[in-house]
Amino acid sequence: MLRFIKEDVSIGLIELPDFISLIIPLSGCGQACPRCHSKHLQNPQNGEILSLKEFESLYLKYKEKVEVICFFGSASHLEKLDKFIFSFPFKYALYCGQDLDISQAKKLMLKHKLSFLKIGSFKYQLGALDSKTTNQKLLFFDSIDGDIKDITYKFHQAS
Repeated sequence: MLRFIKEDVSIGLIELPDFISLIIPLSGCGQACPRCHSKHLQNPQNGEILSLKEFESLYLKYKEKVEVICFFGSASHLEKLDKFIFSFPFKYALYCGQDLDISQAKKLMLKHKLSFLKIGSFKYQLGALDSKTTNQKLLFFDSIDGDIKDITYKFHQAS
């Protein structure tokens, strides 16, 4: 059963460069990264149940205001997220902290119809996506050529 933090649902302008996204934080991240900025997402019991009806309500409320629905969670959430992703056509993203290689990420993106996938655990000494030394990556599935592109550099263009 998926749980989400309803009071943290928001519109995001920086998580996916060039896109306005609806952020839906899921509980039960499981990564426990040191210095995590969202420790409340680690506990799988936090939040409310994200039912299909609840998701549909969010979808209908925001579909004209955003371009992507971005879940903050774990790759382990994807099987449960499929019922939402396959029921409501839209662009979807998952911000997860798993340390996956590009091949593993591509398989997940194709299987679960993700347009974006953020991978890599947070390592304080390397910084977040906006740091040029980060170990994290934001990947984009280019439906035109069927390839996965690393677009992390877009976080560094303004710096």
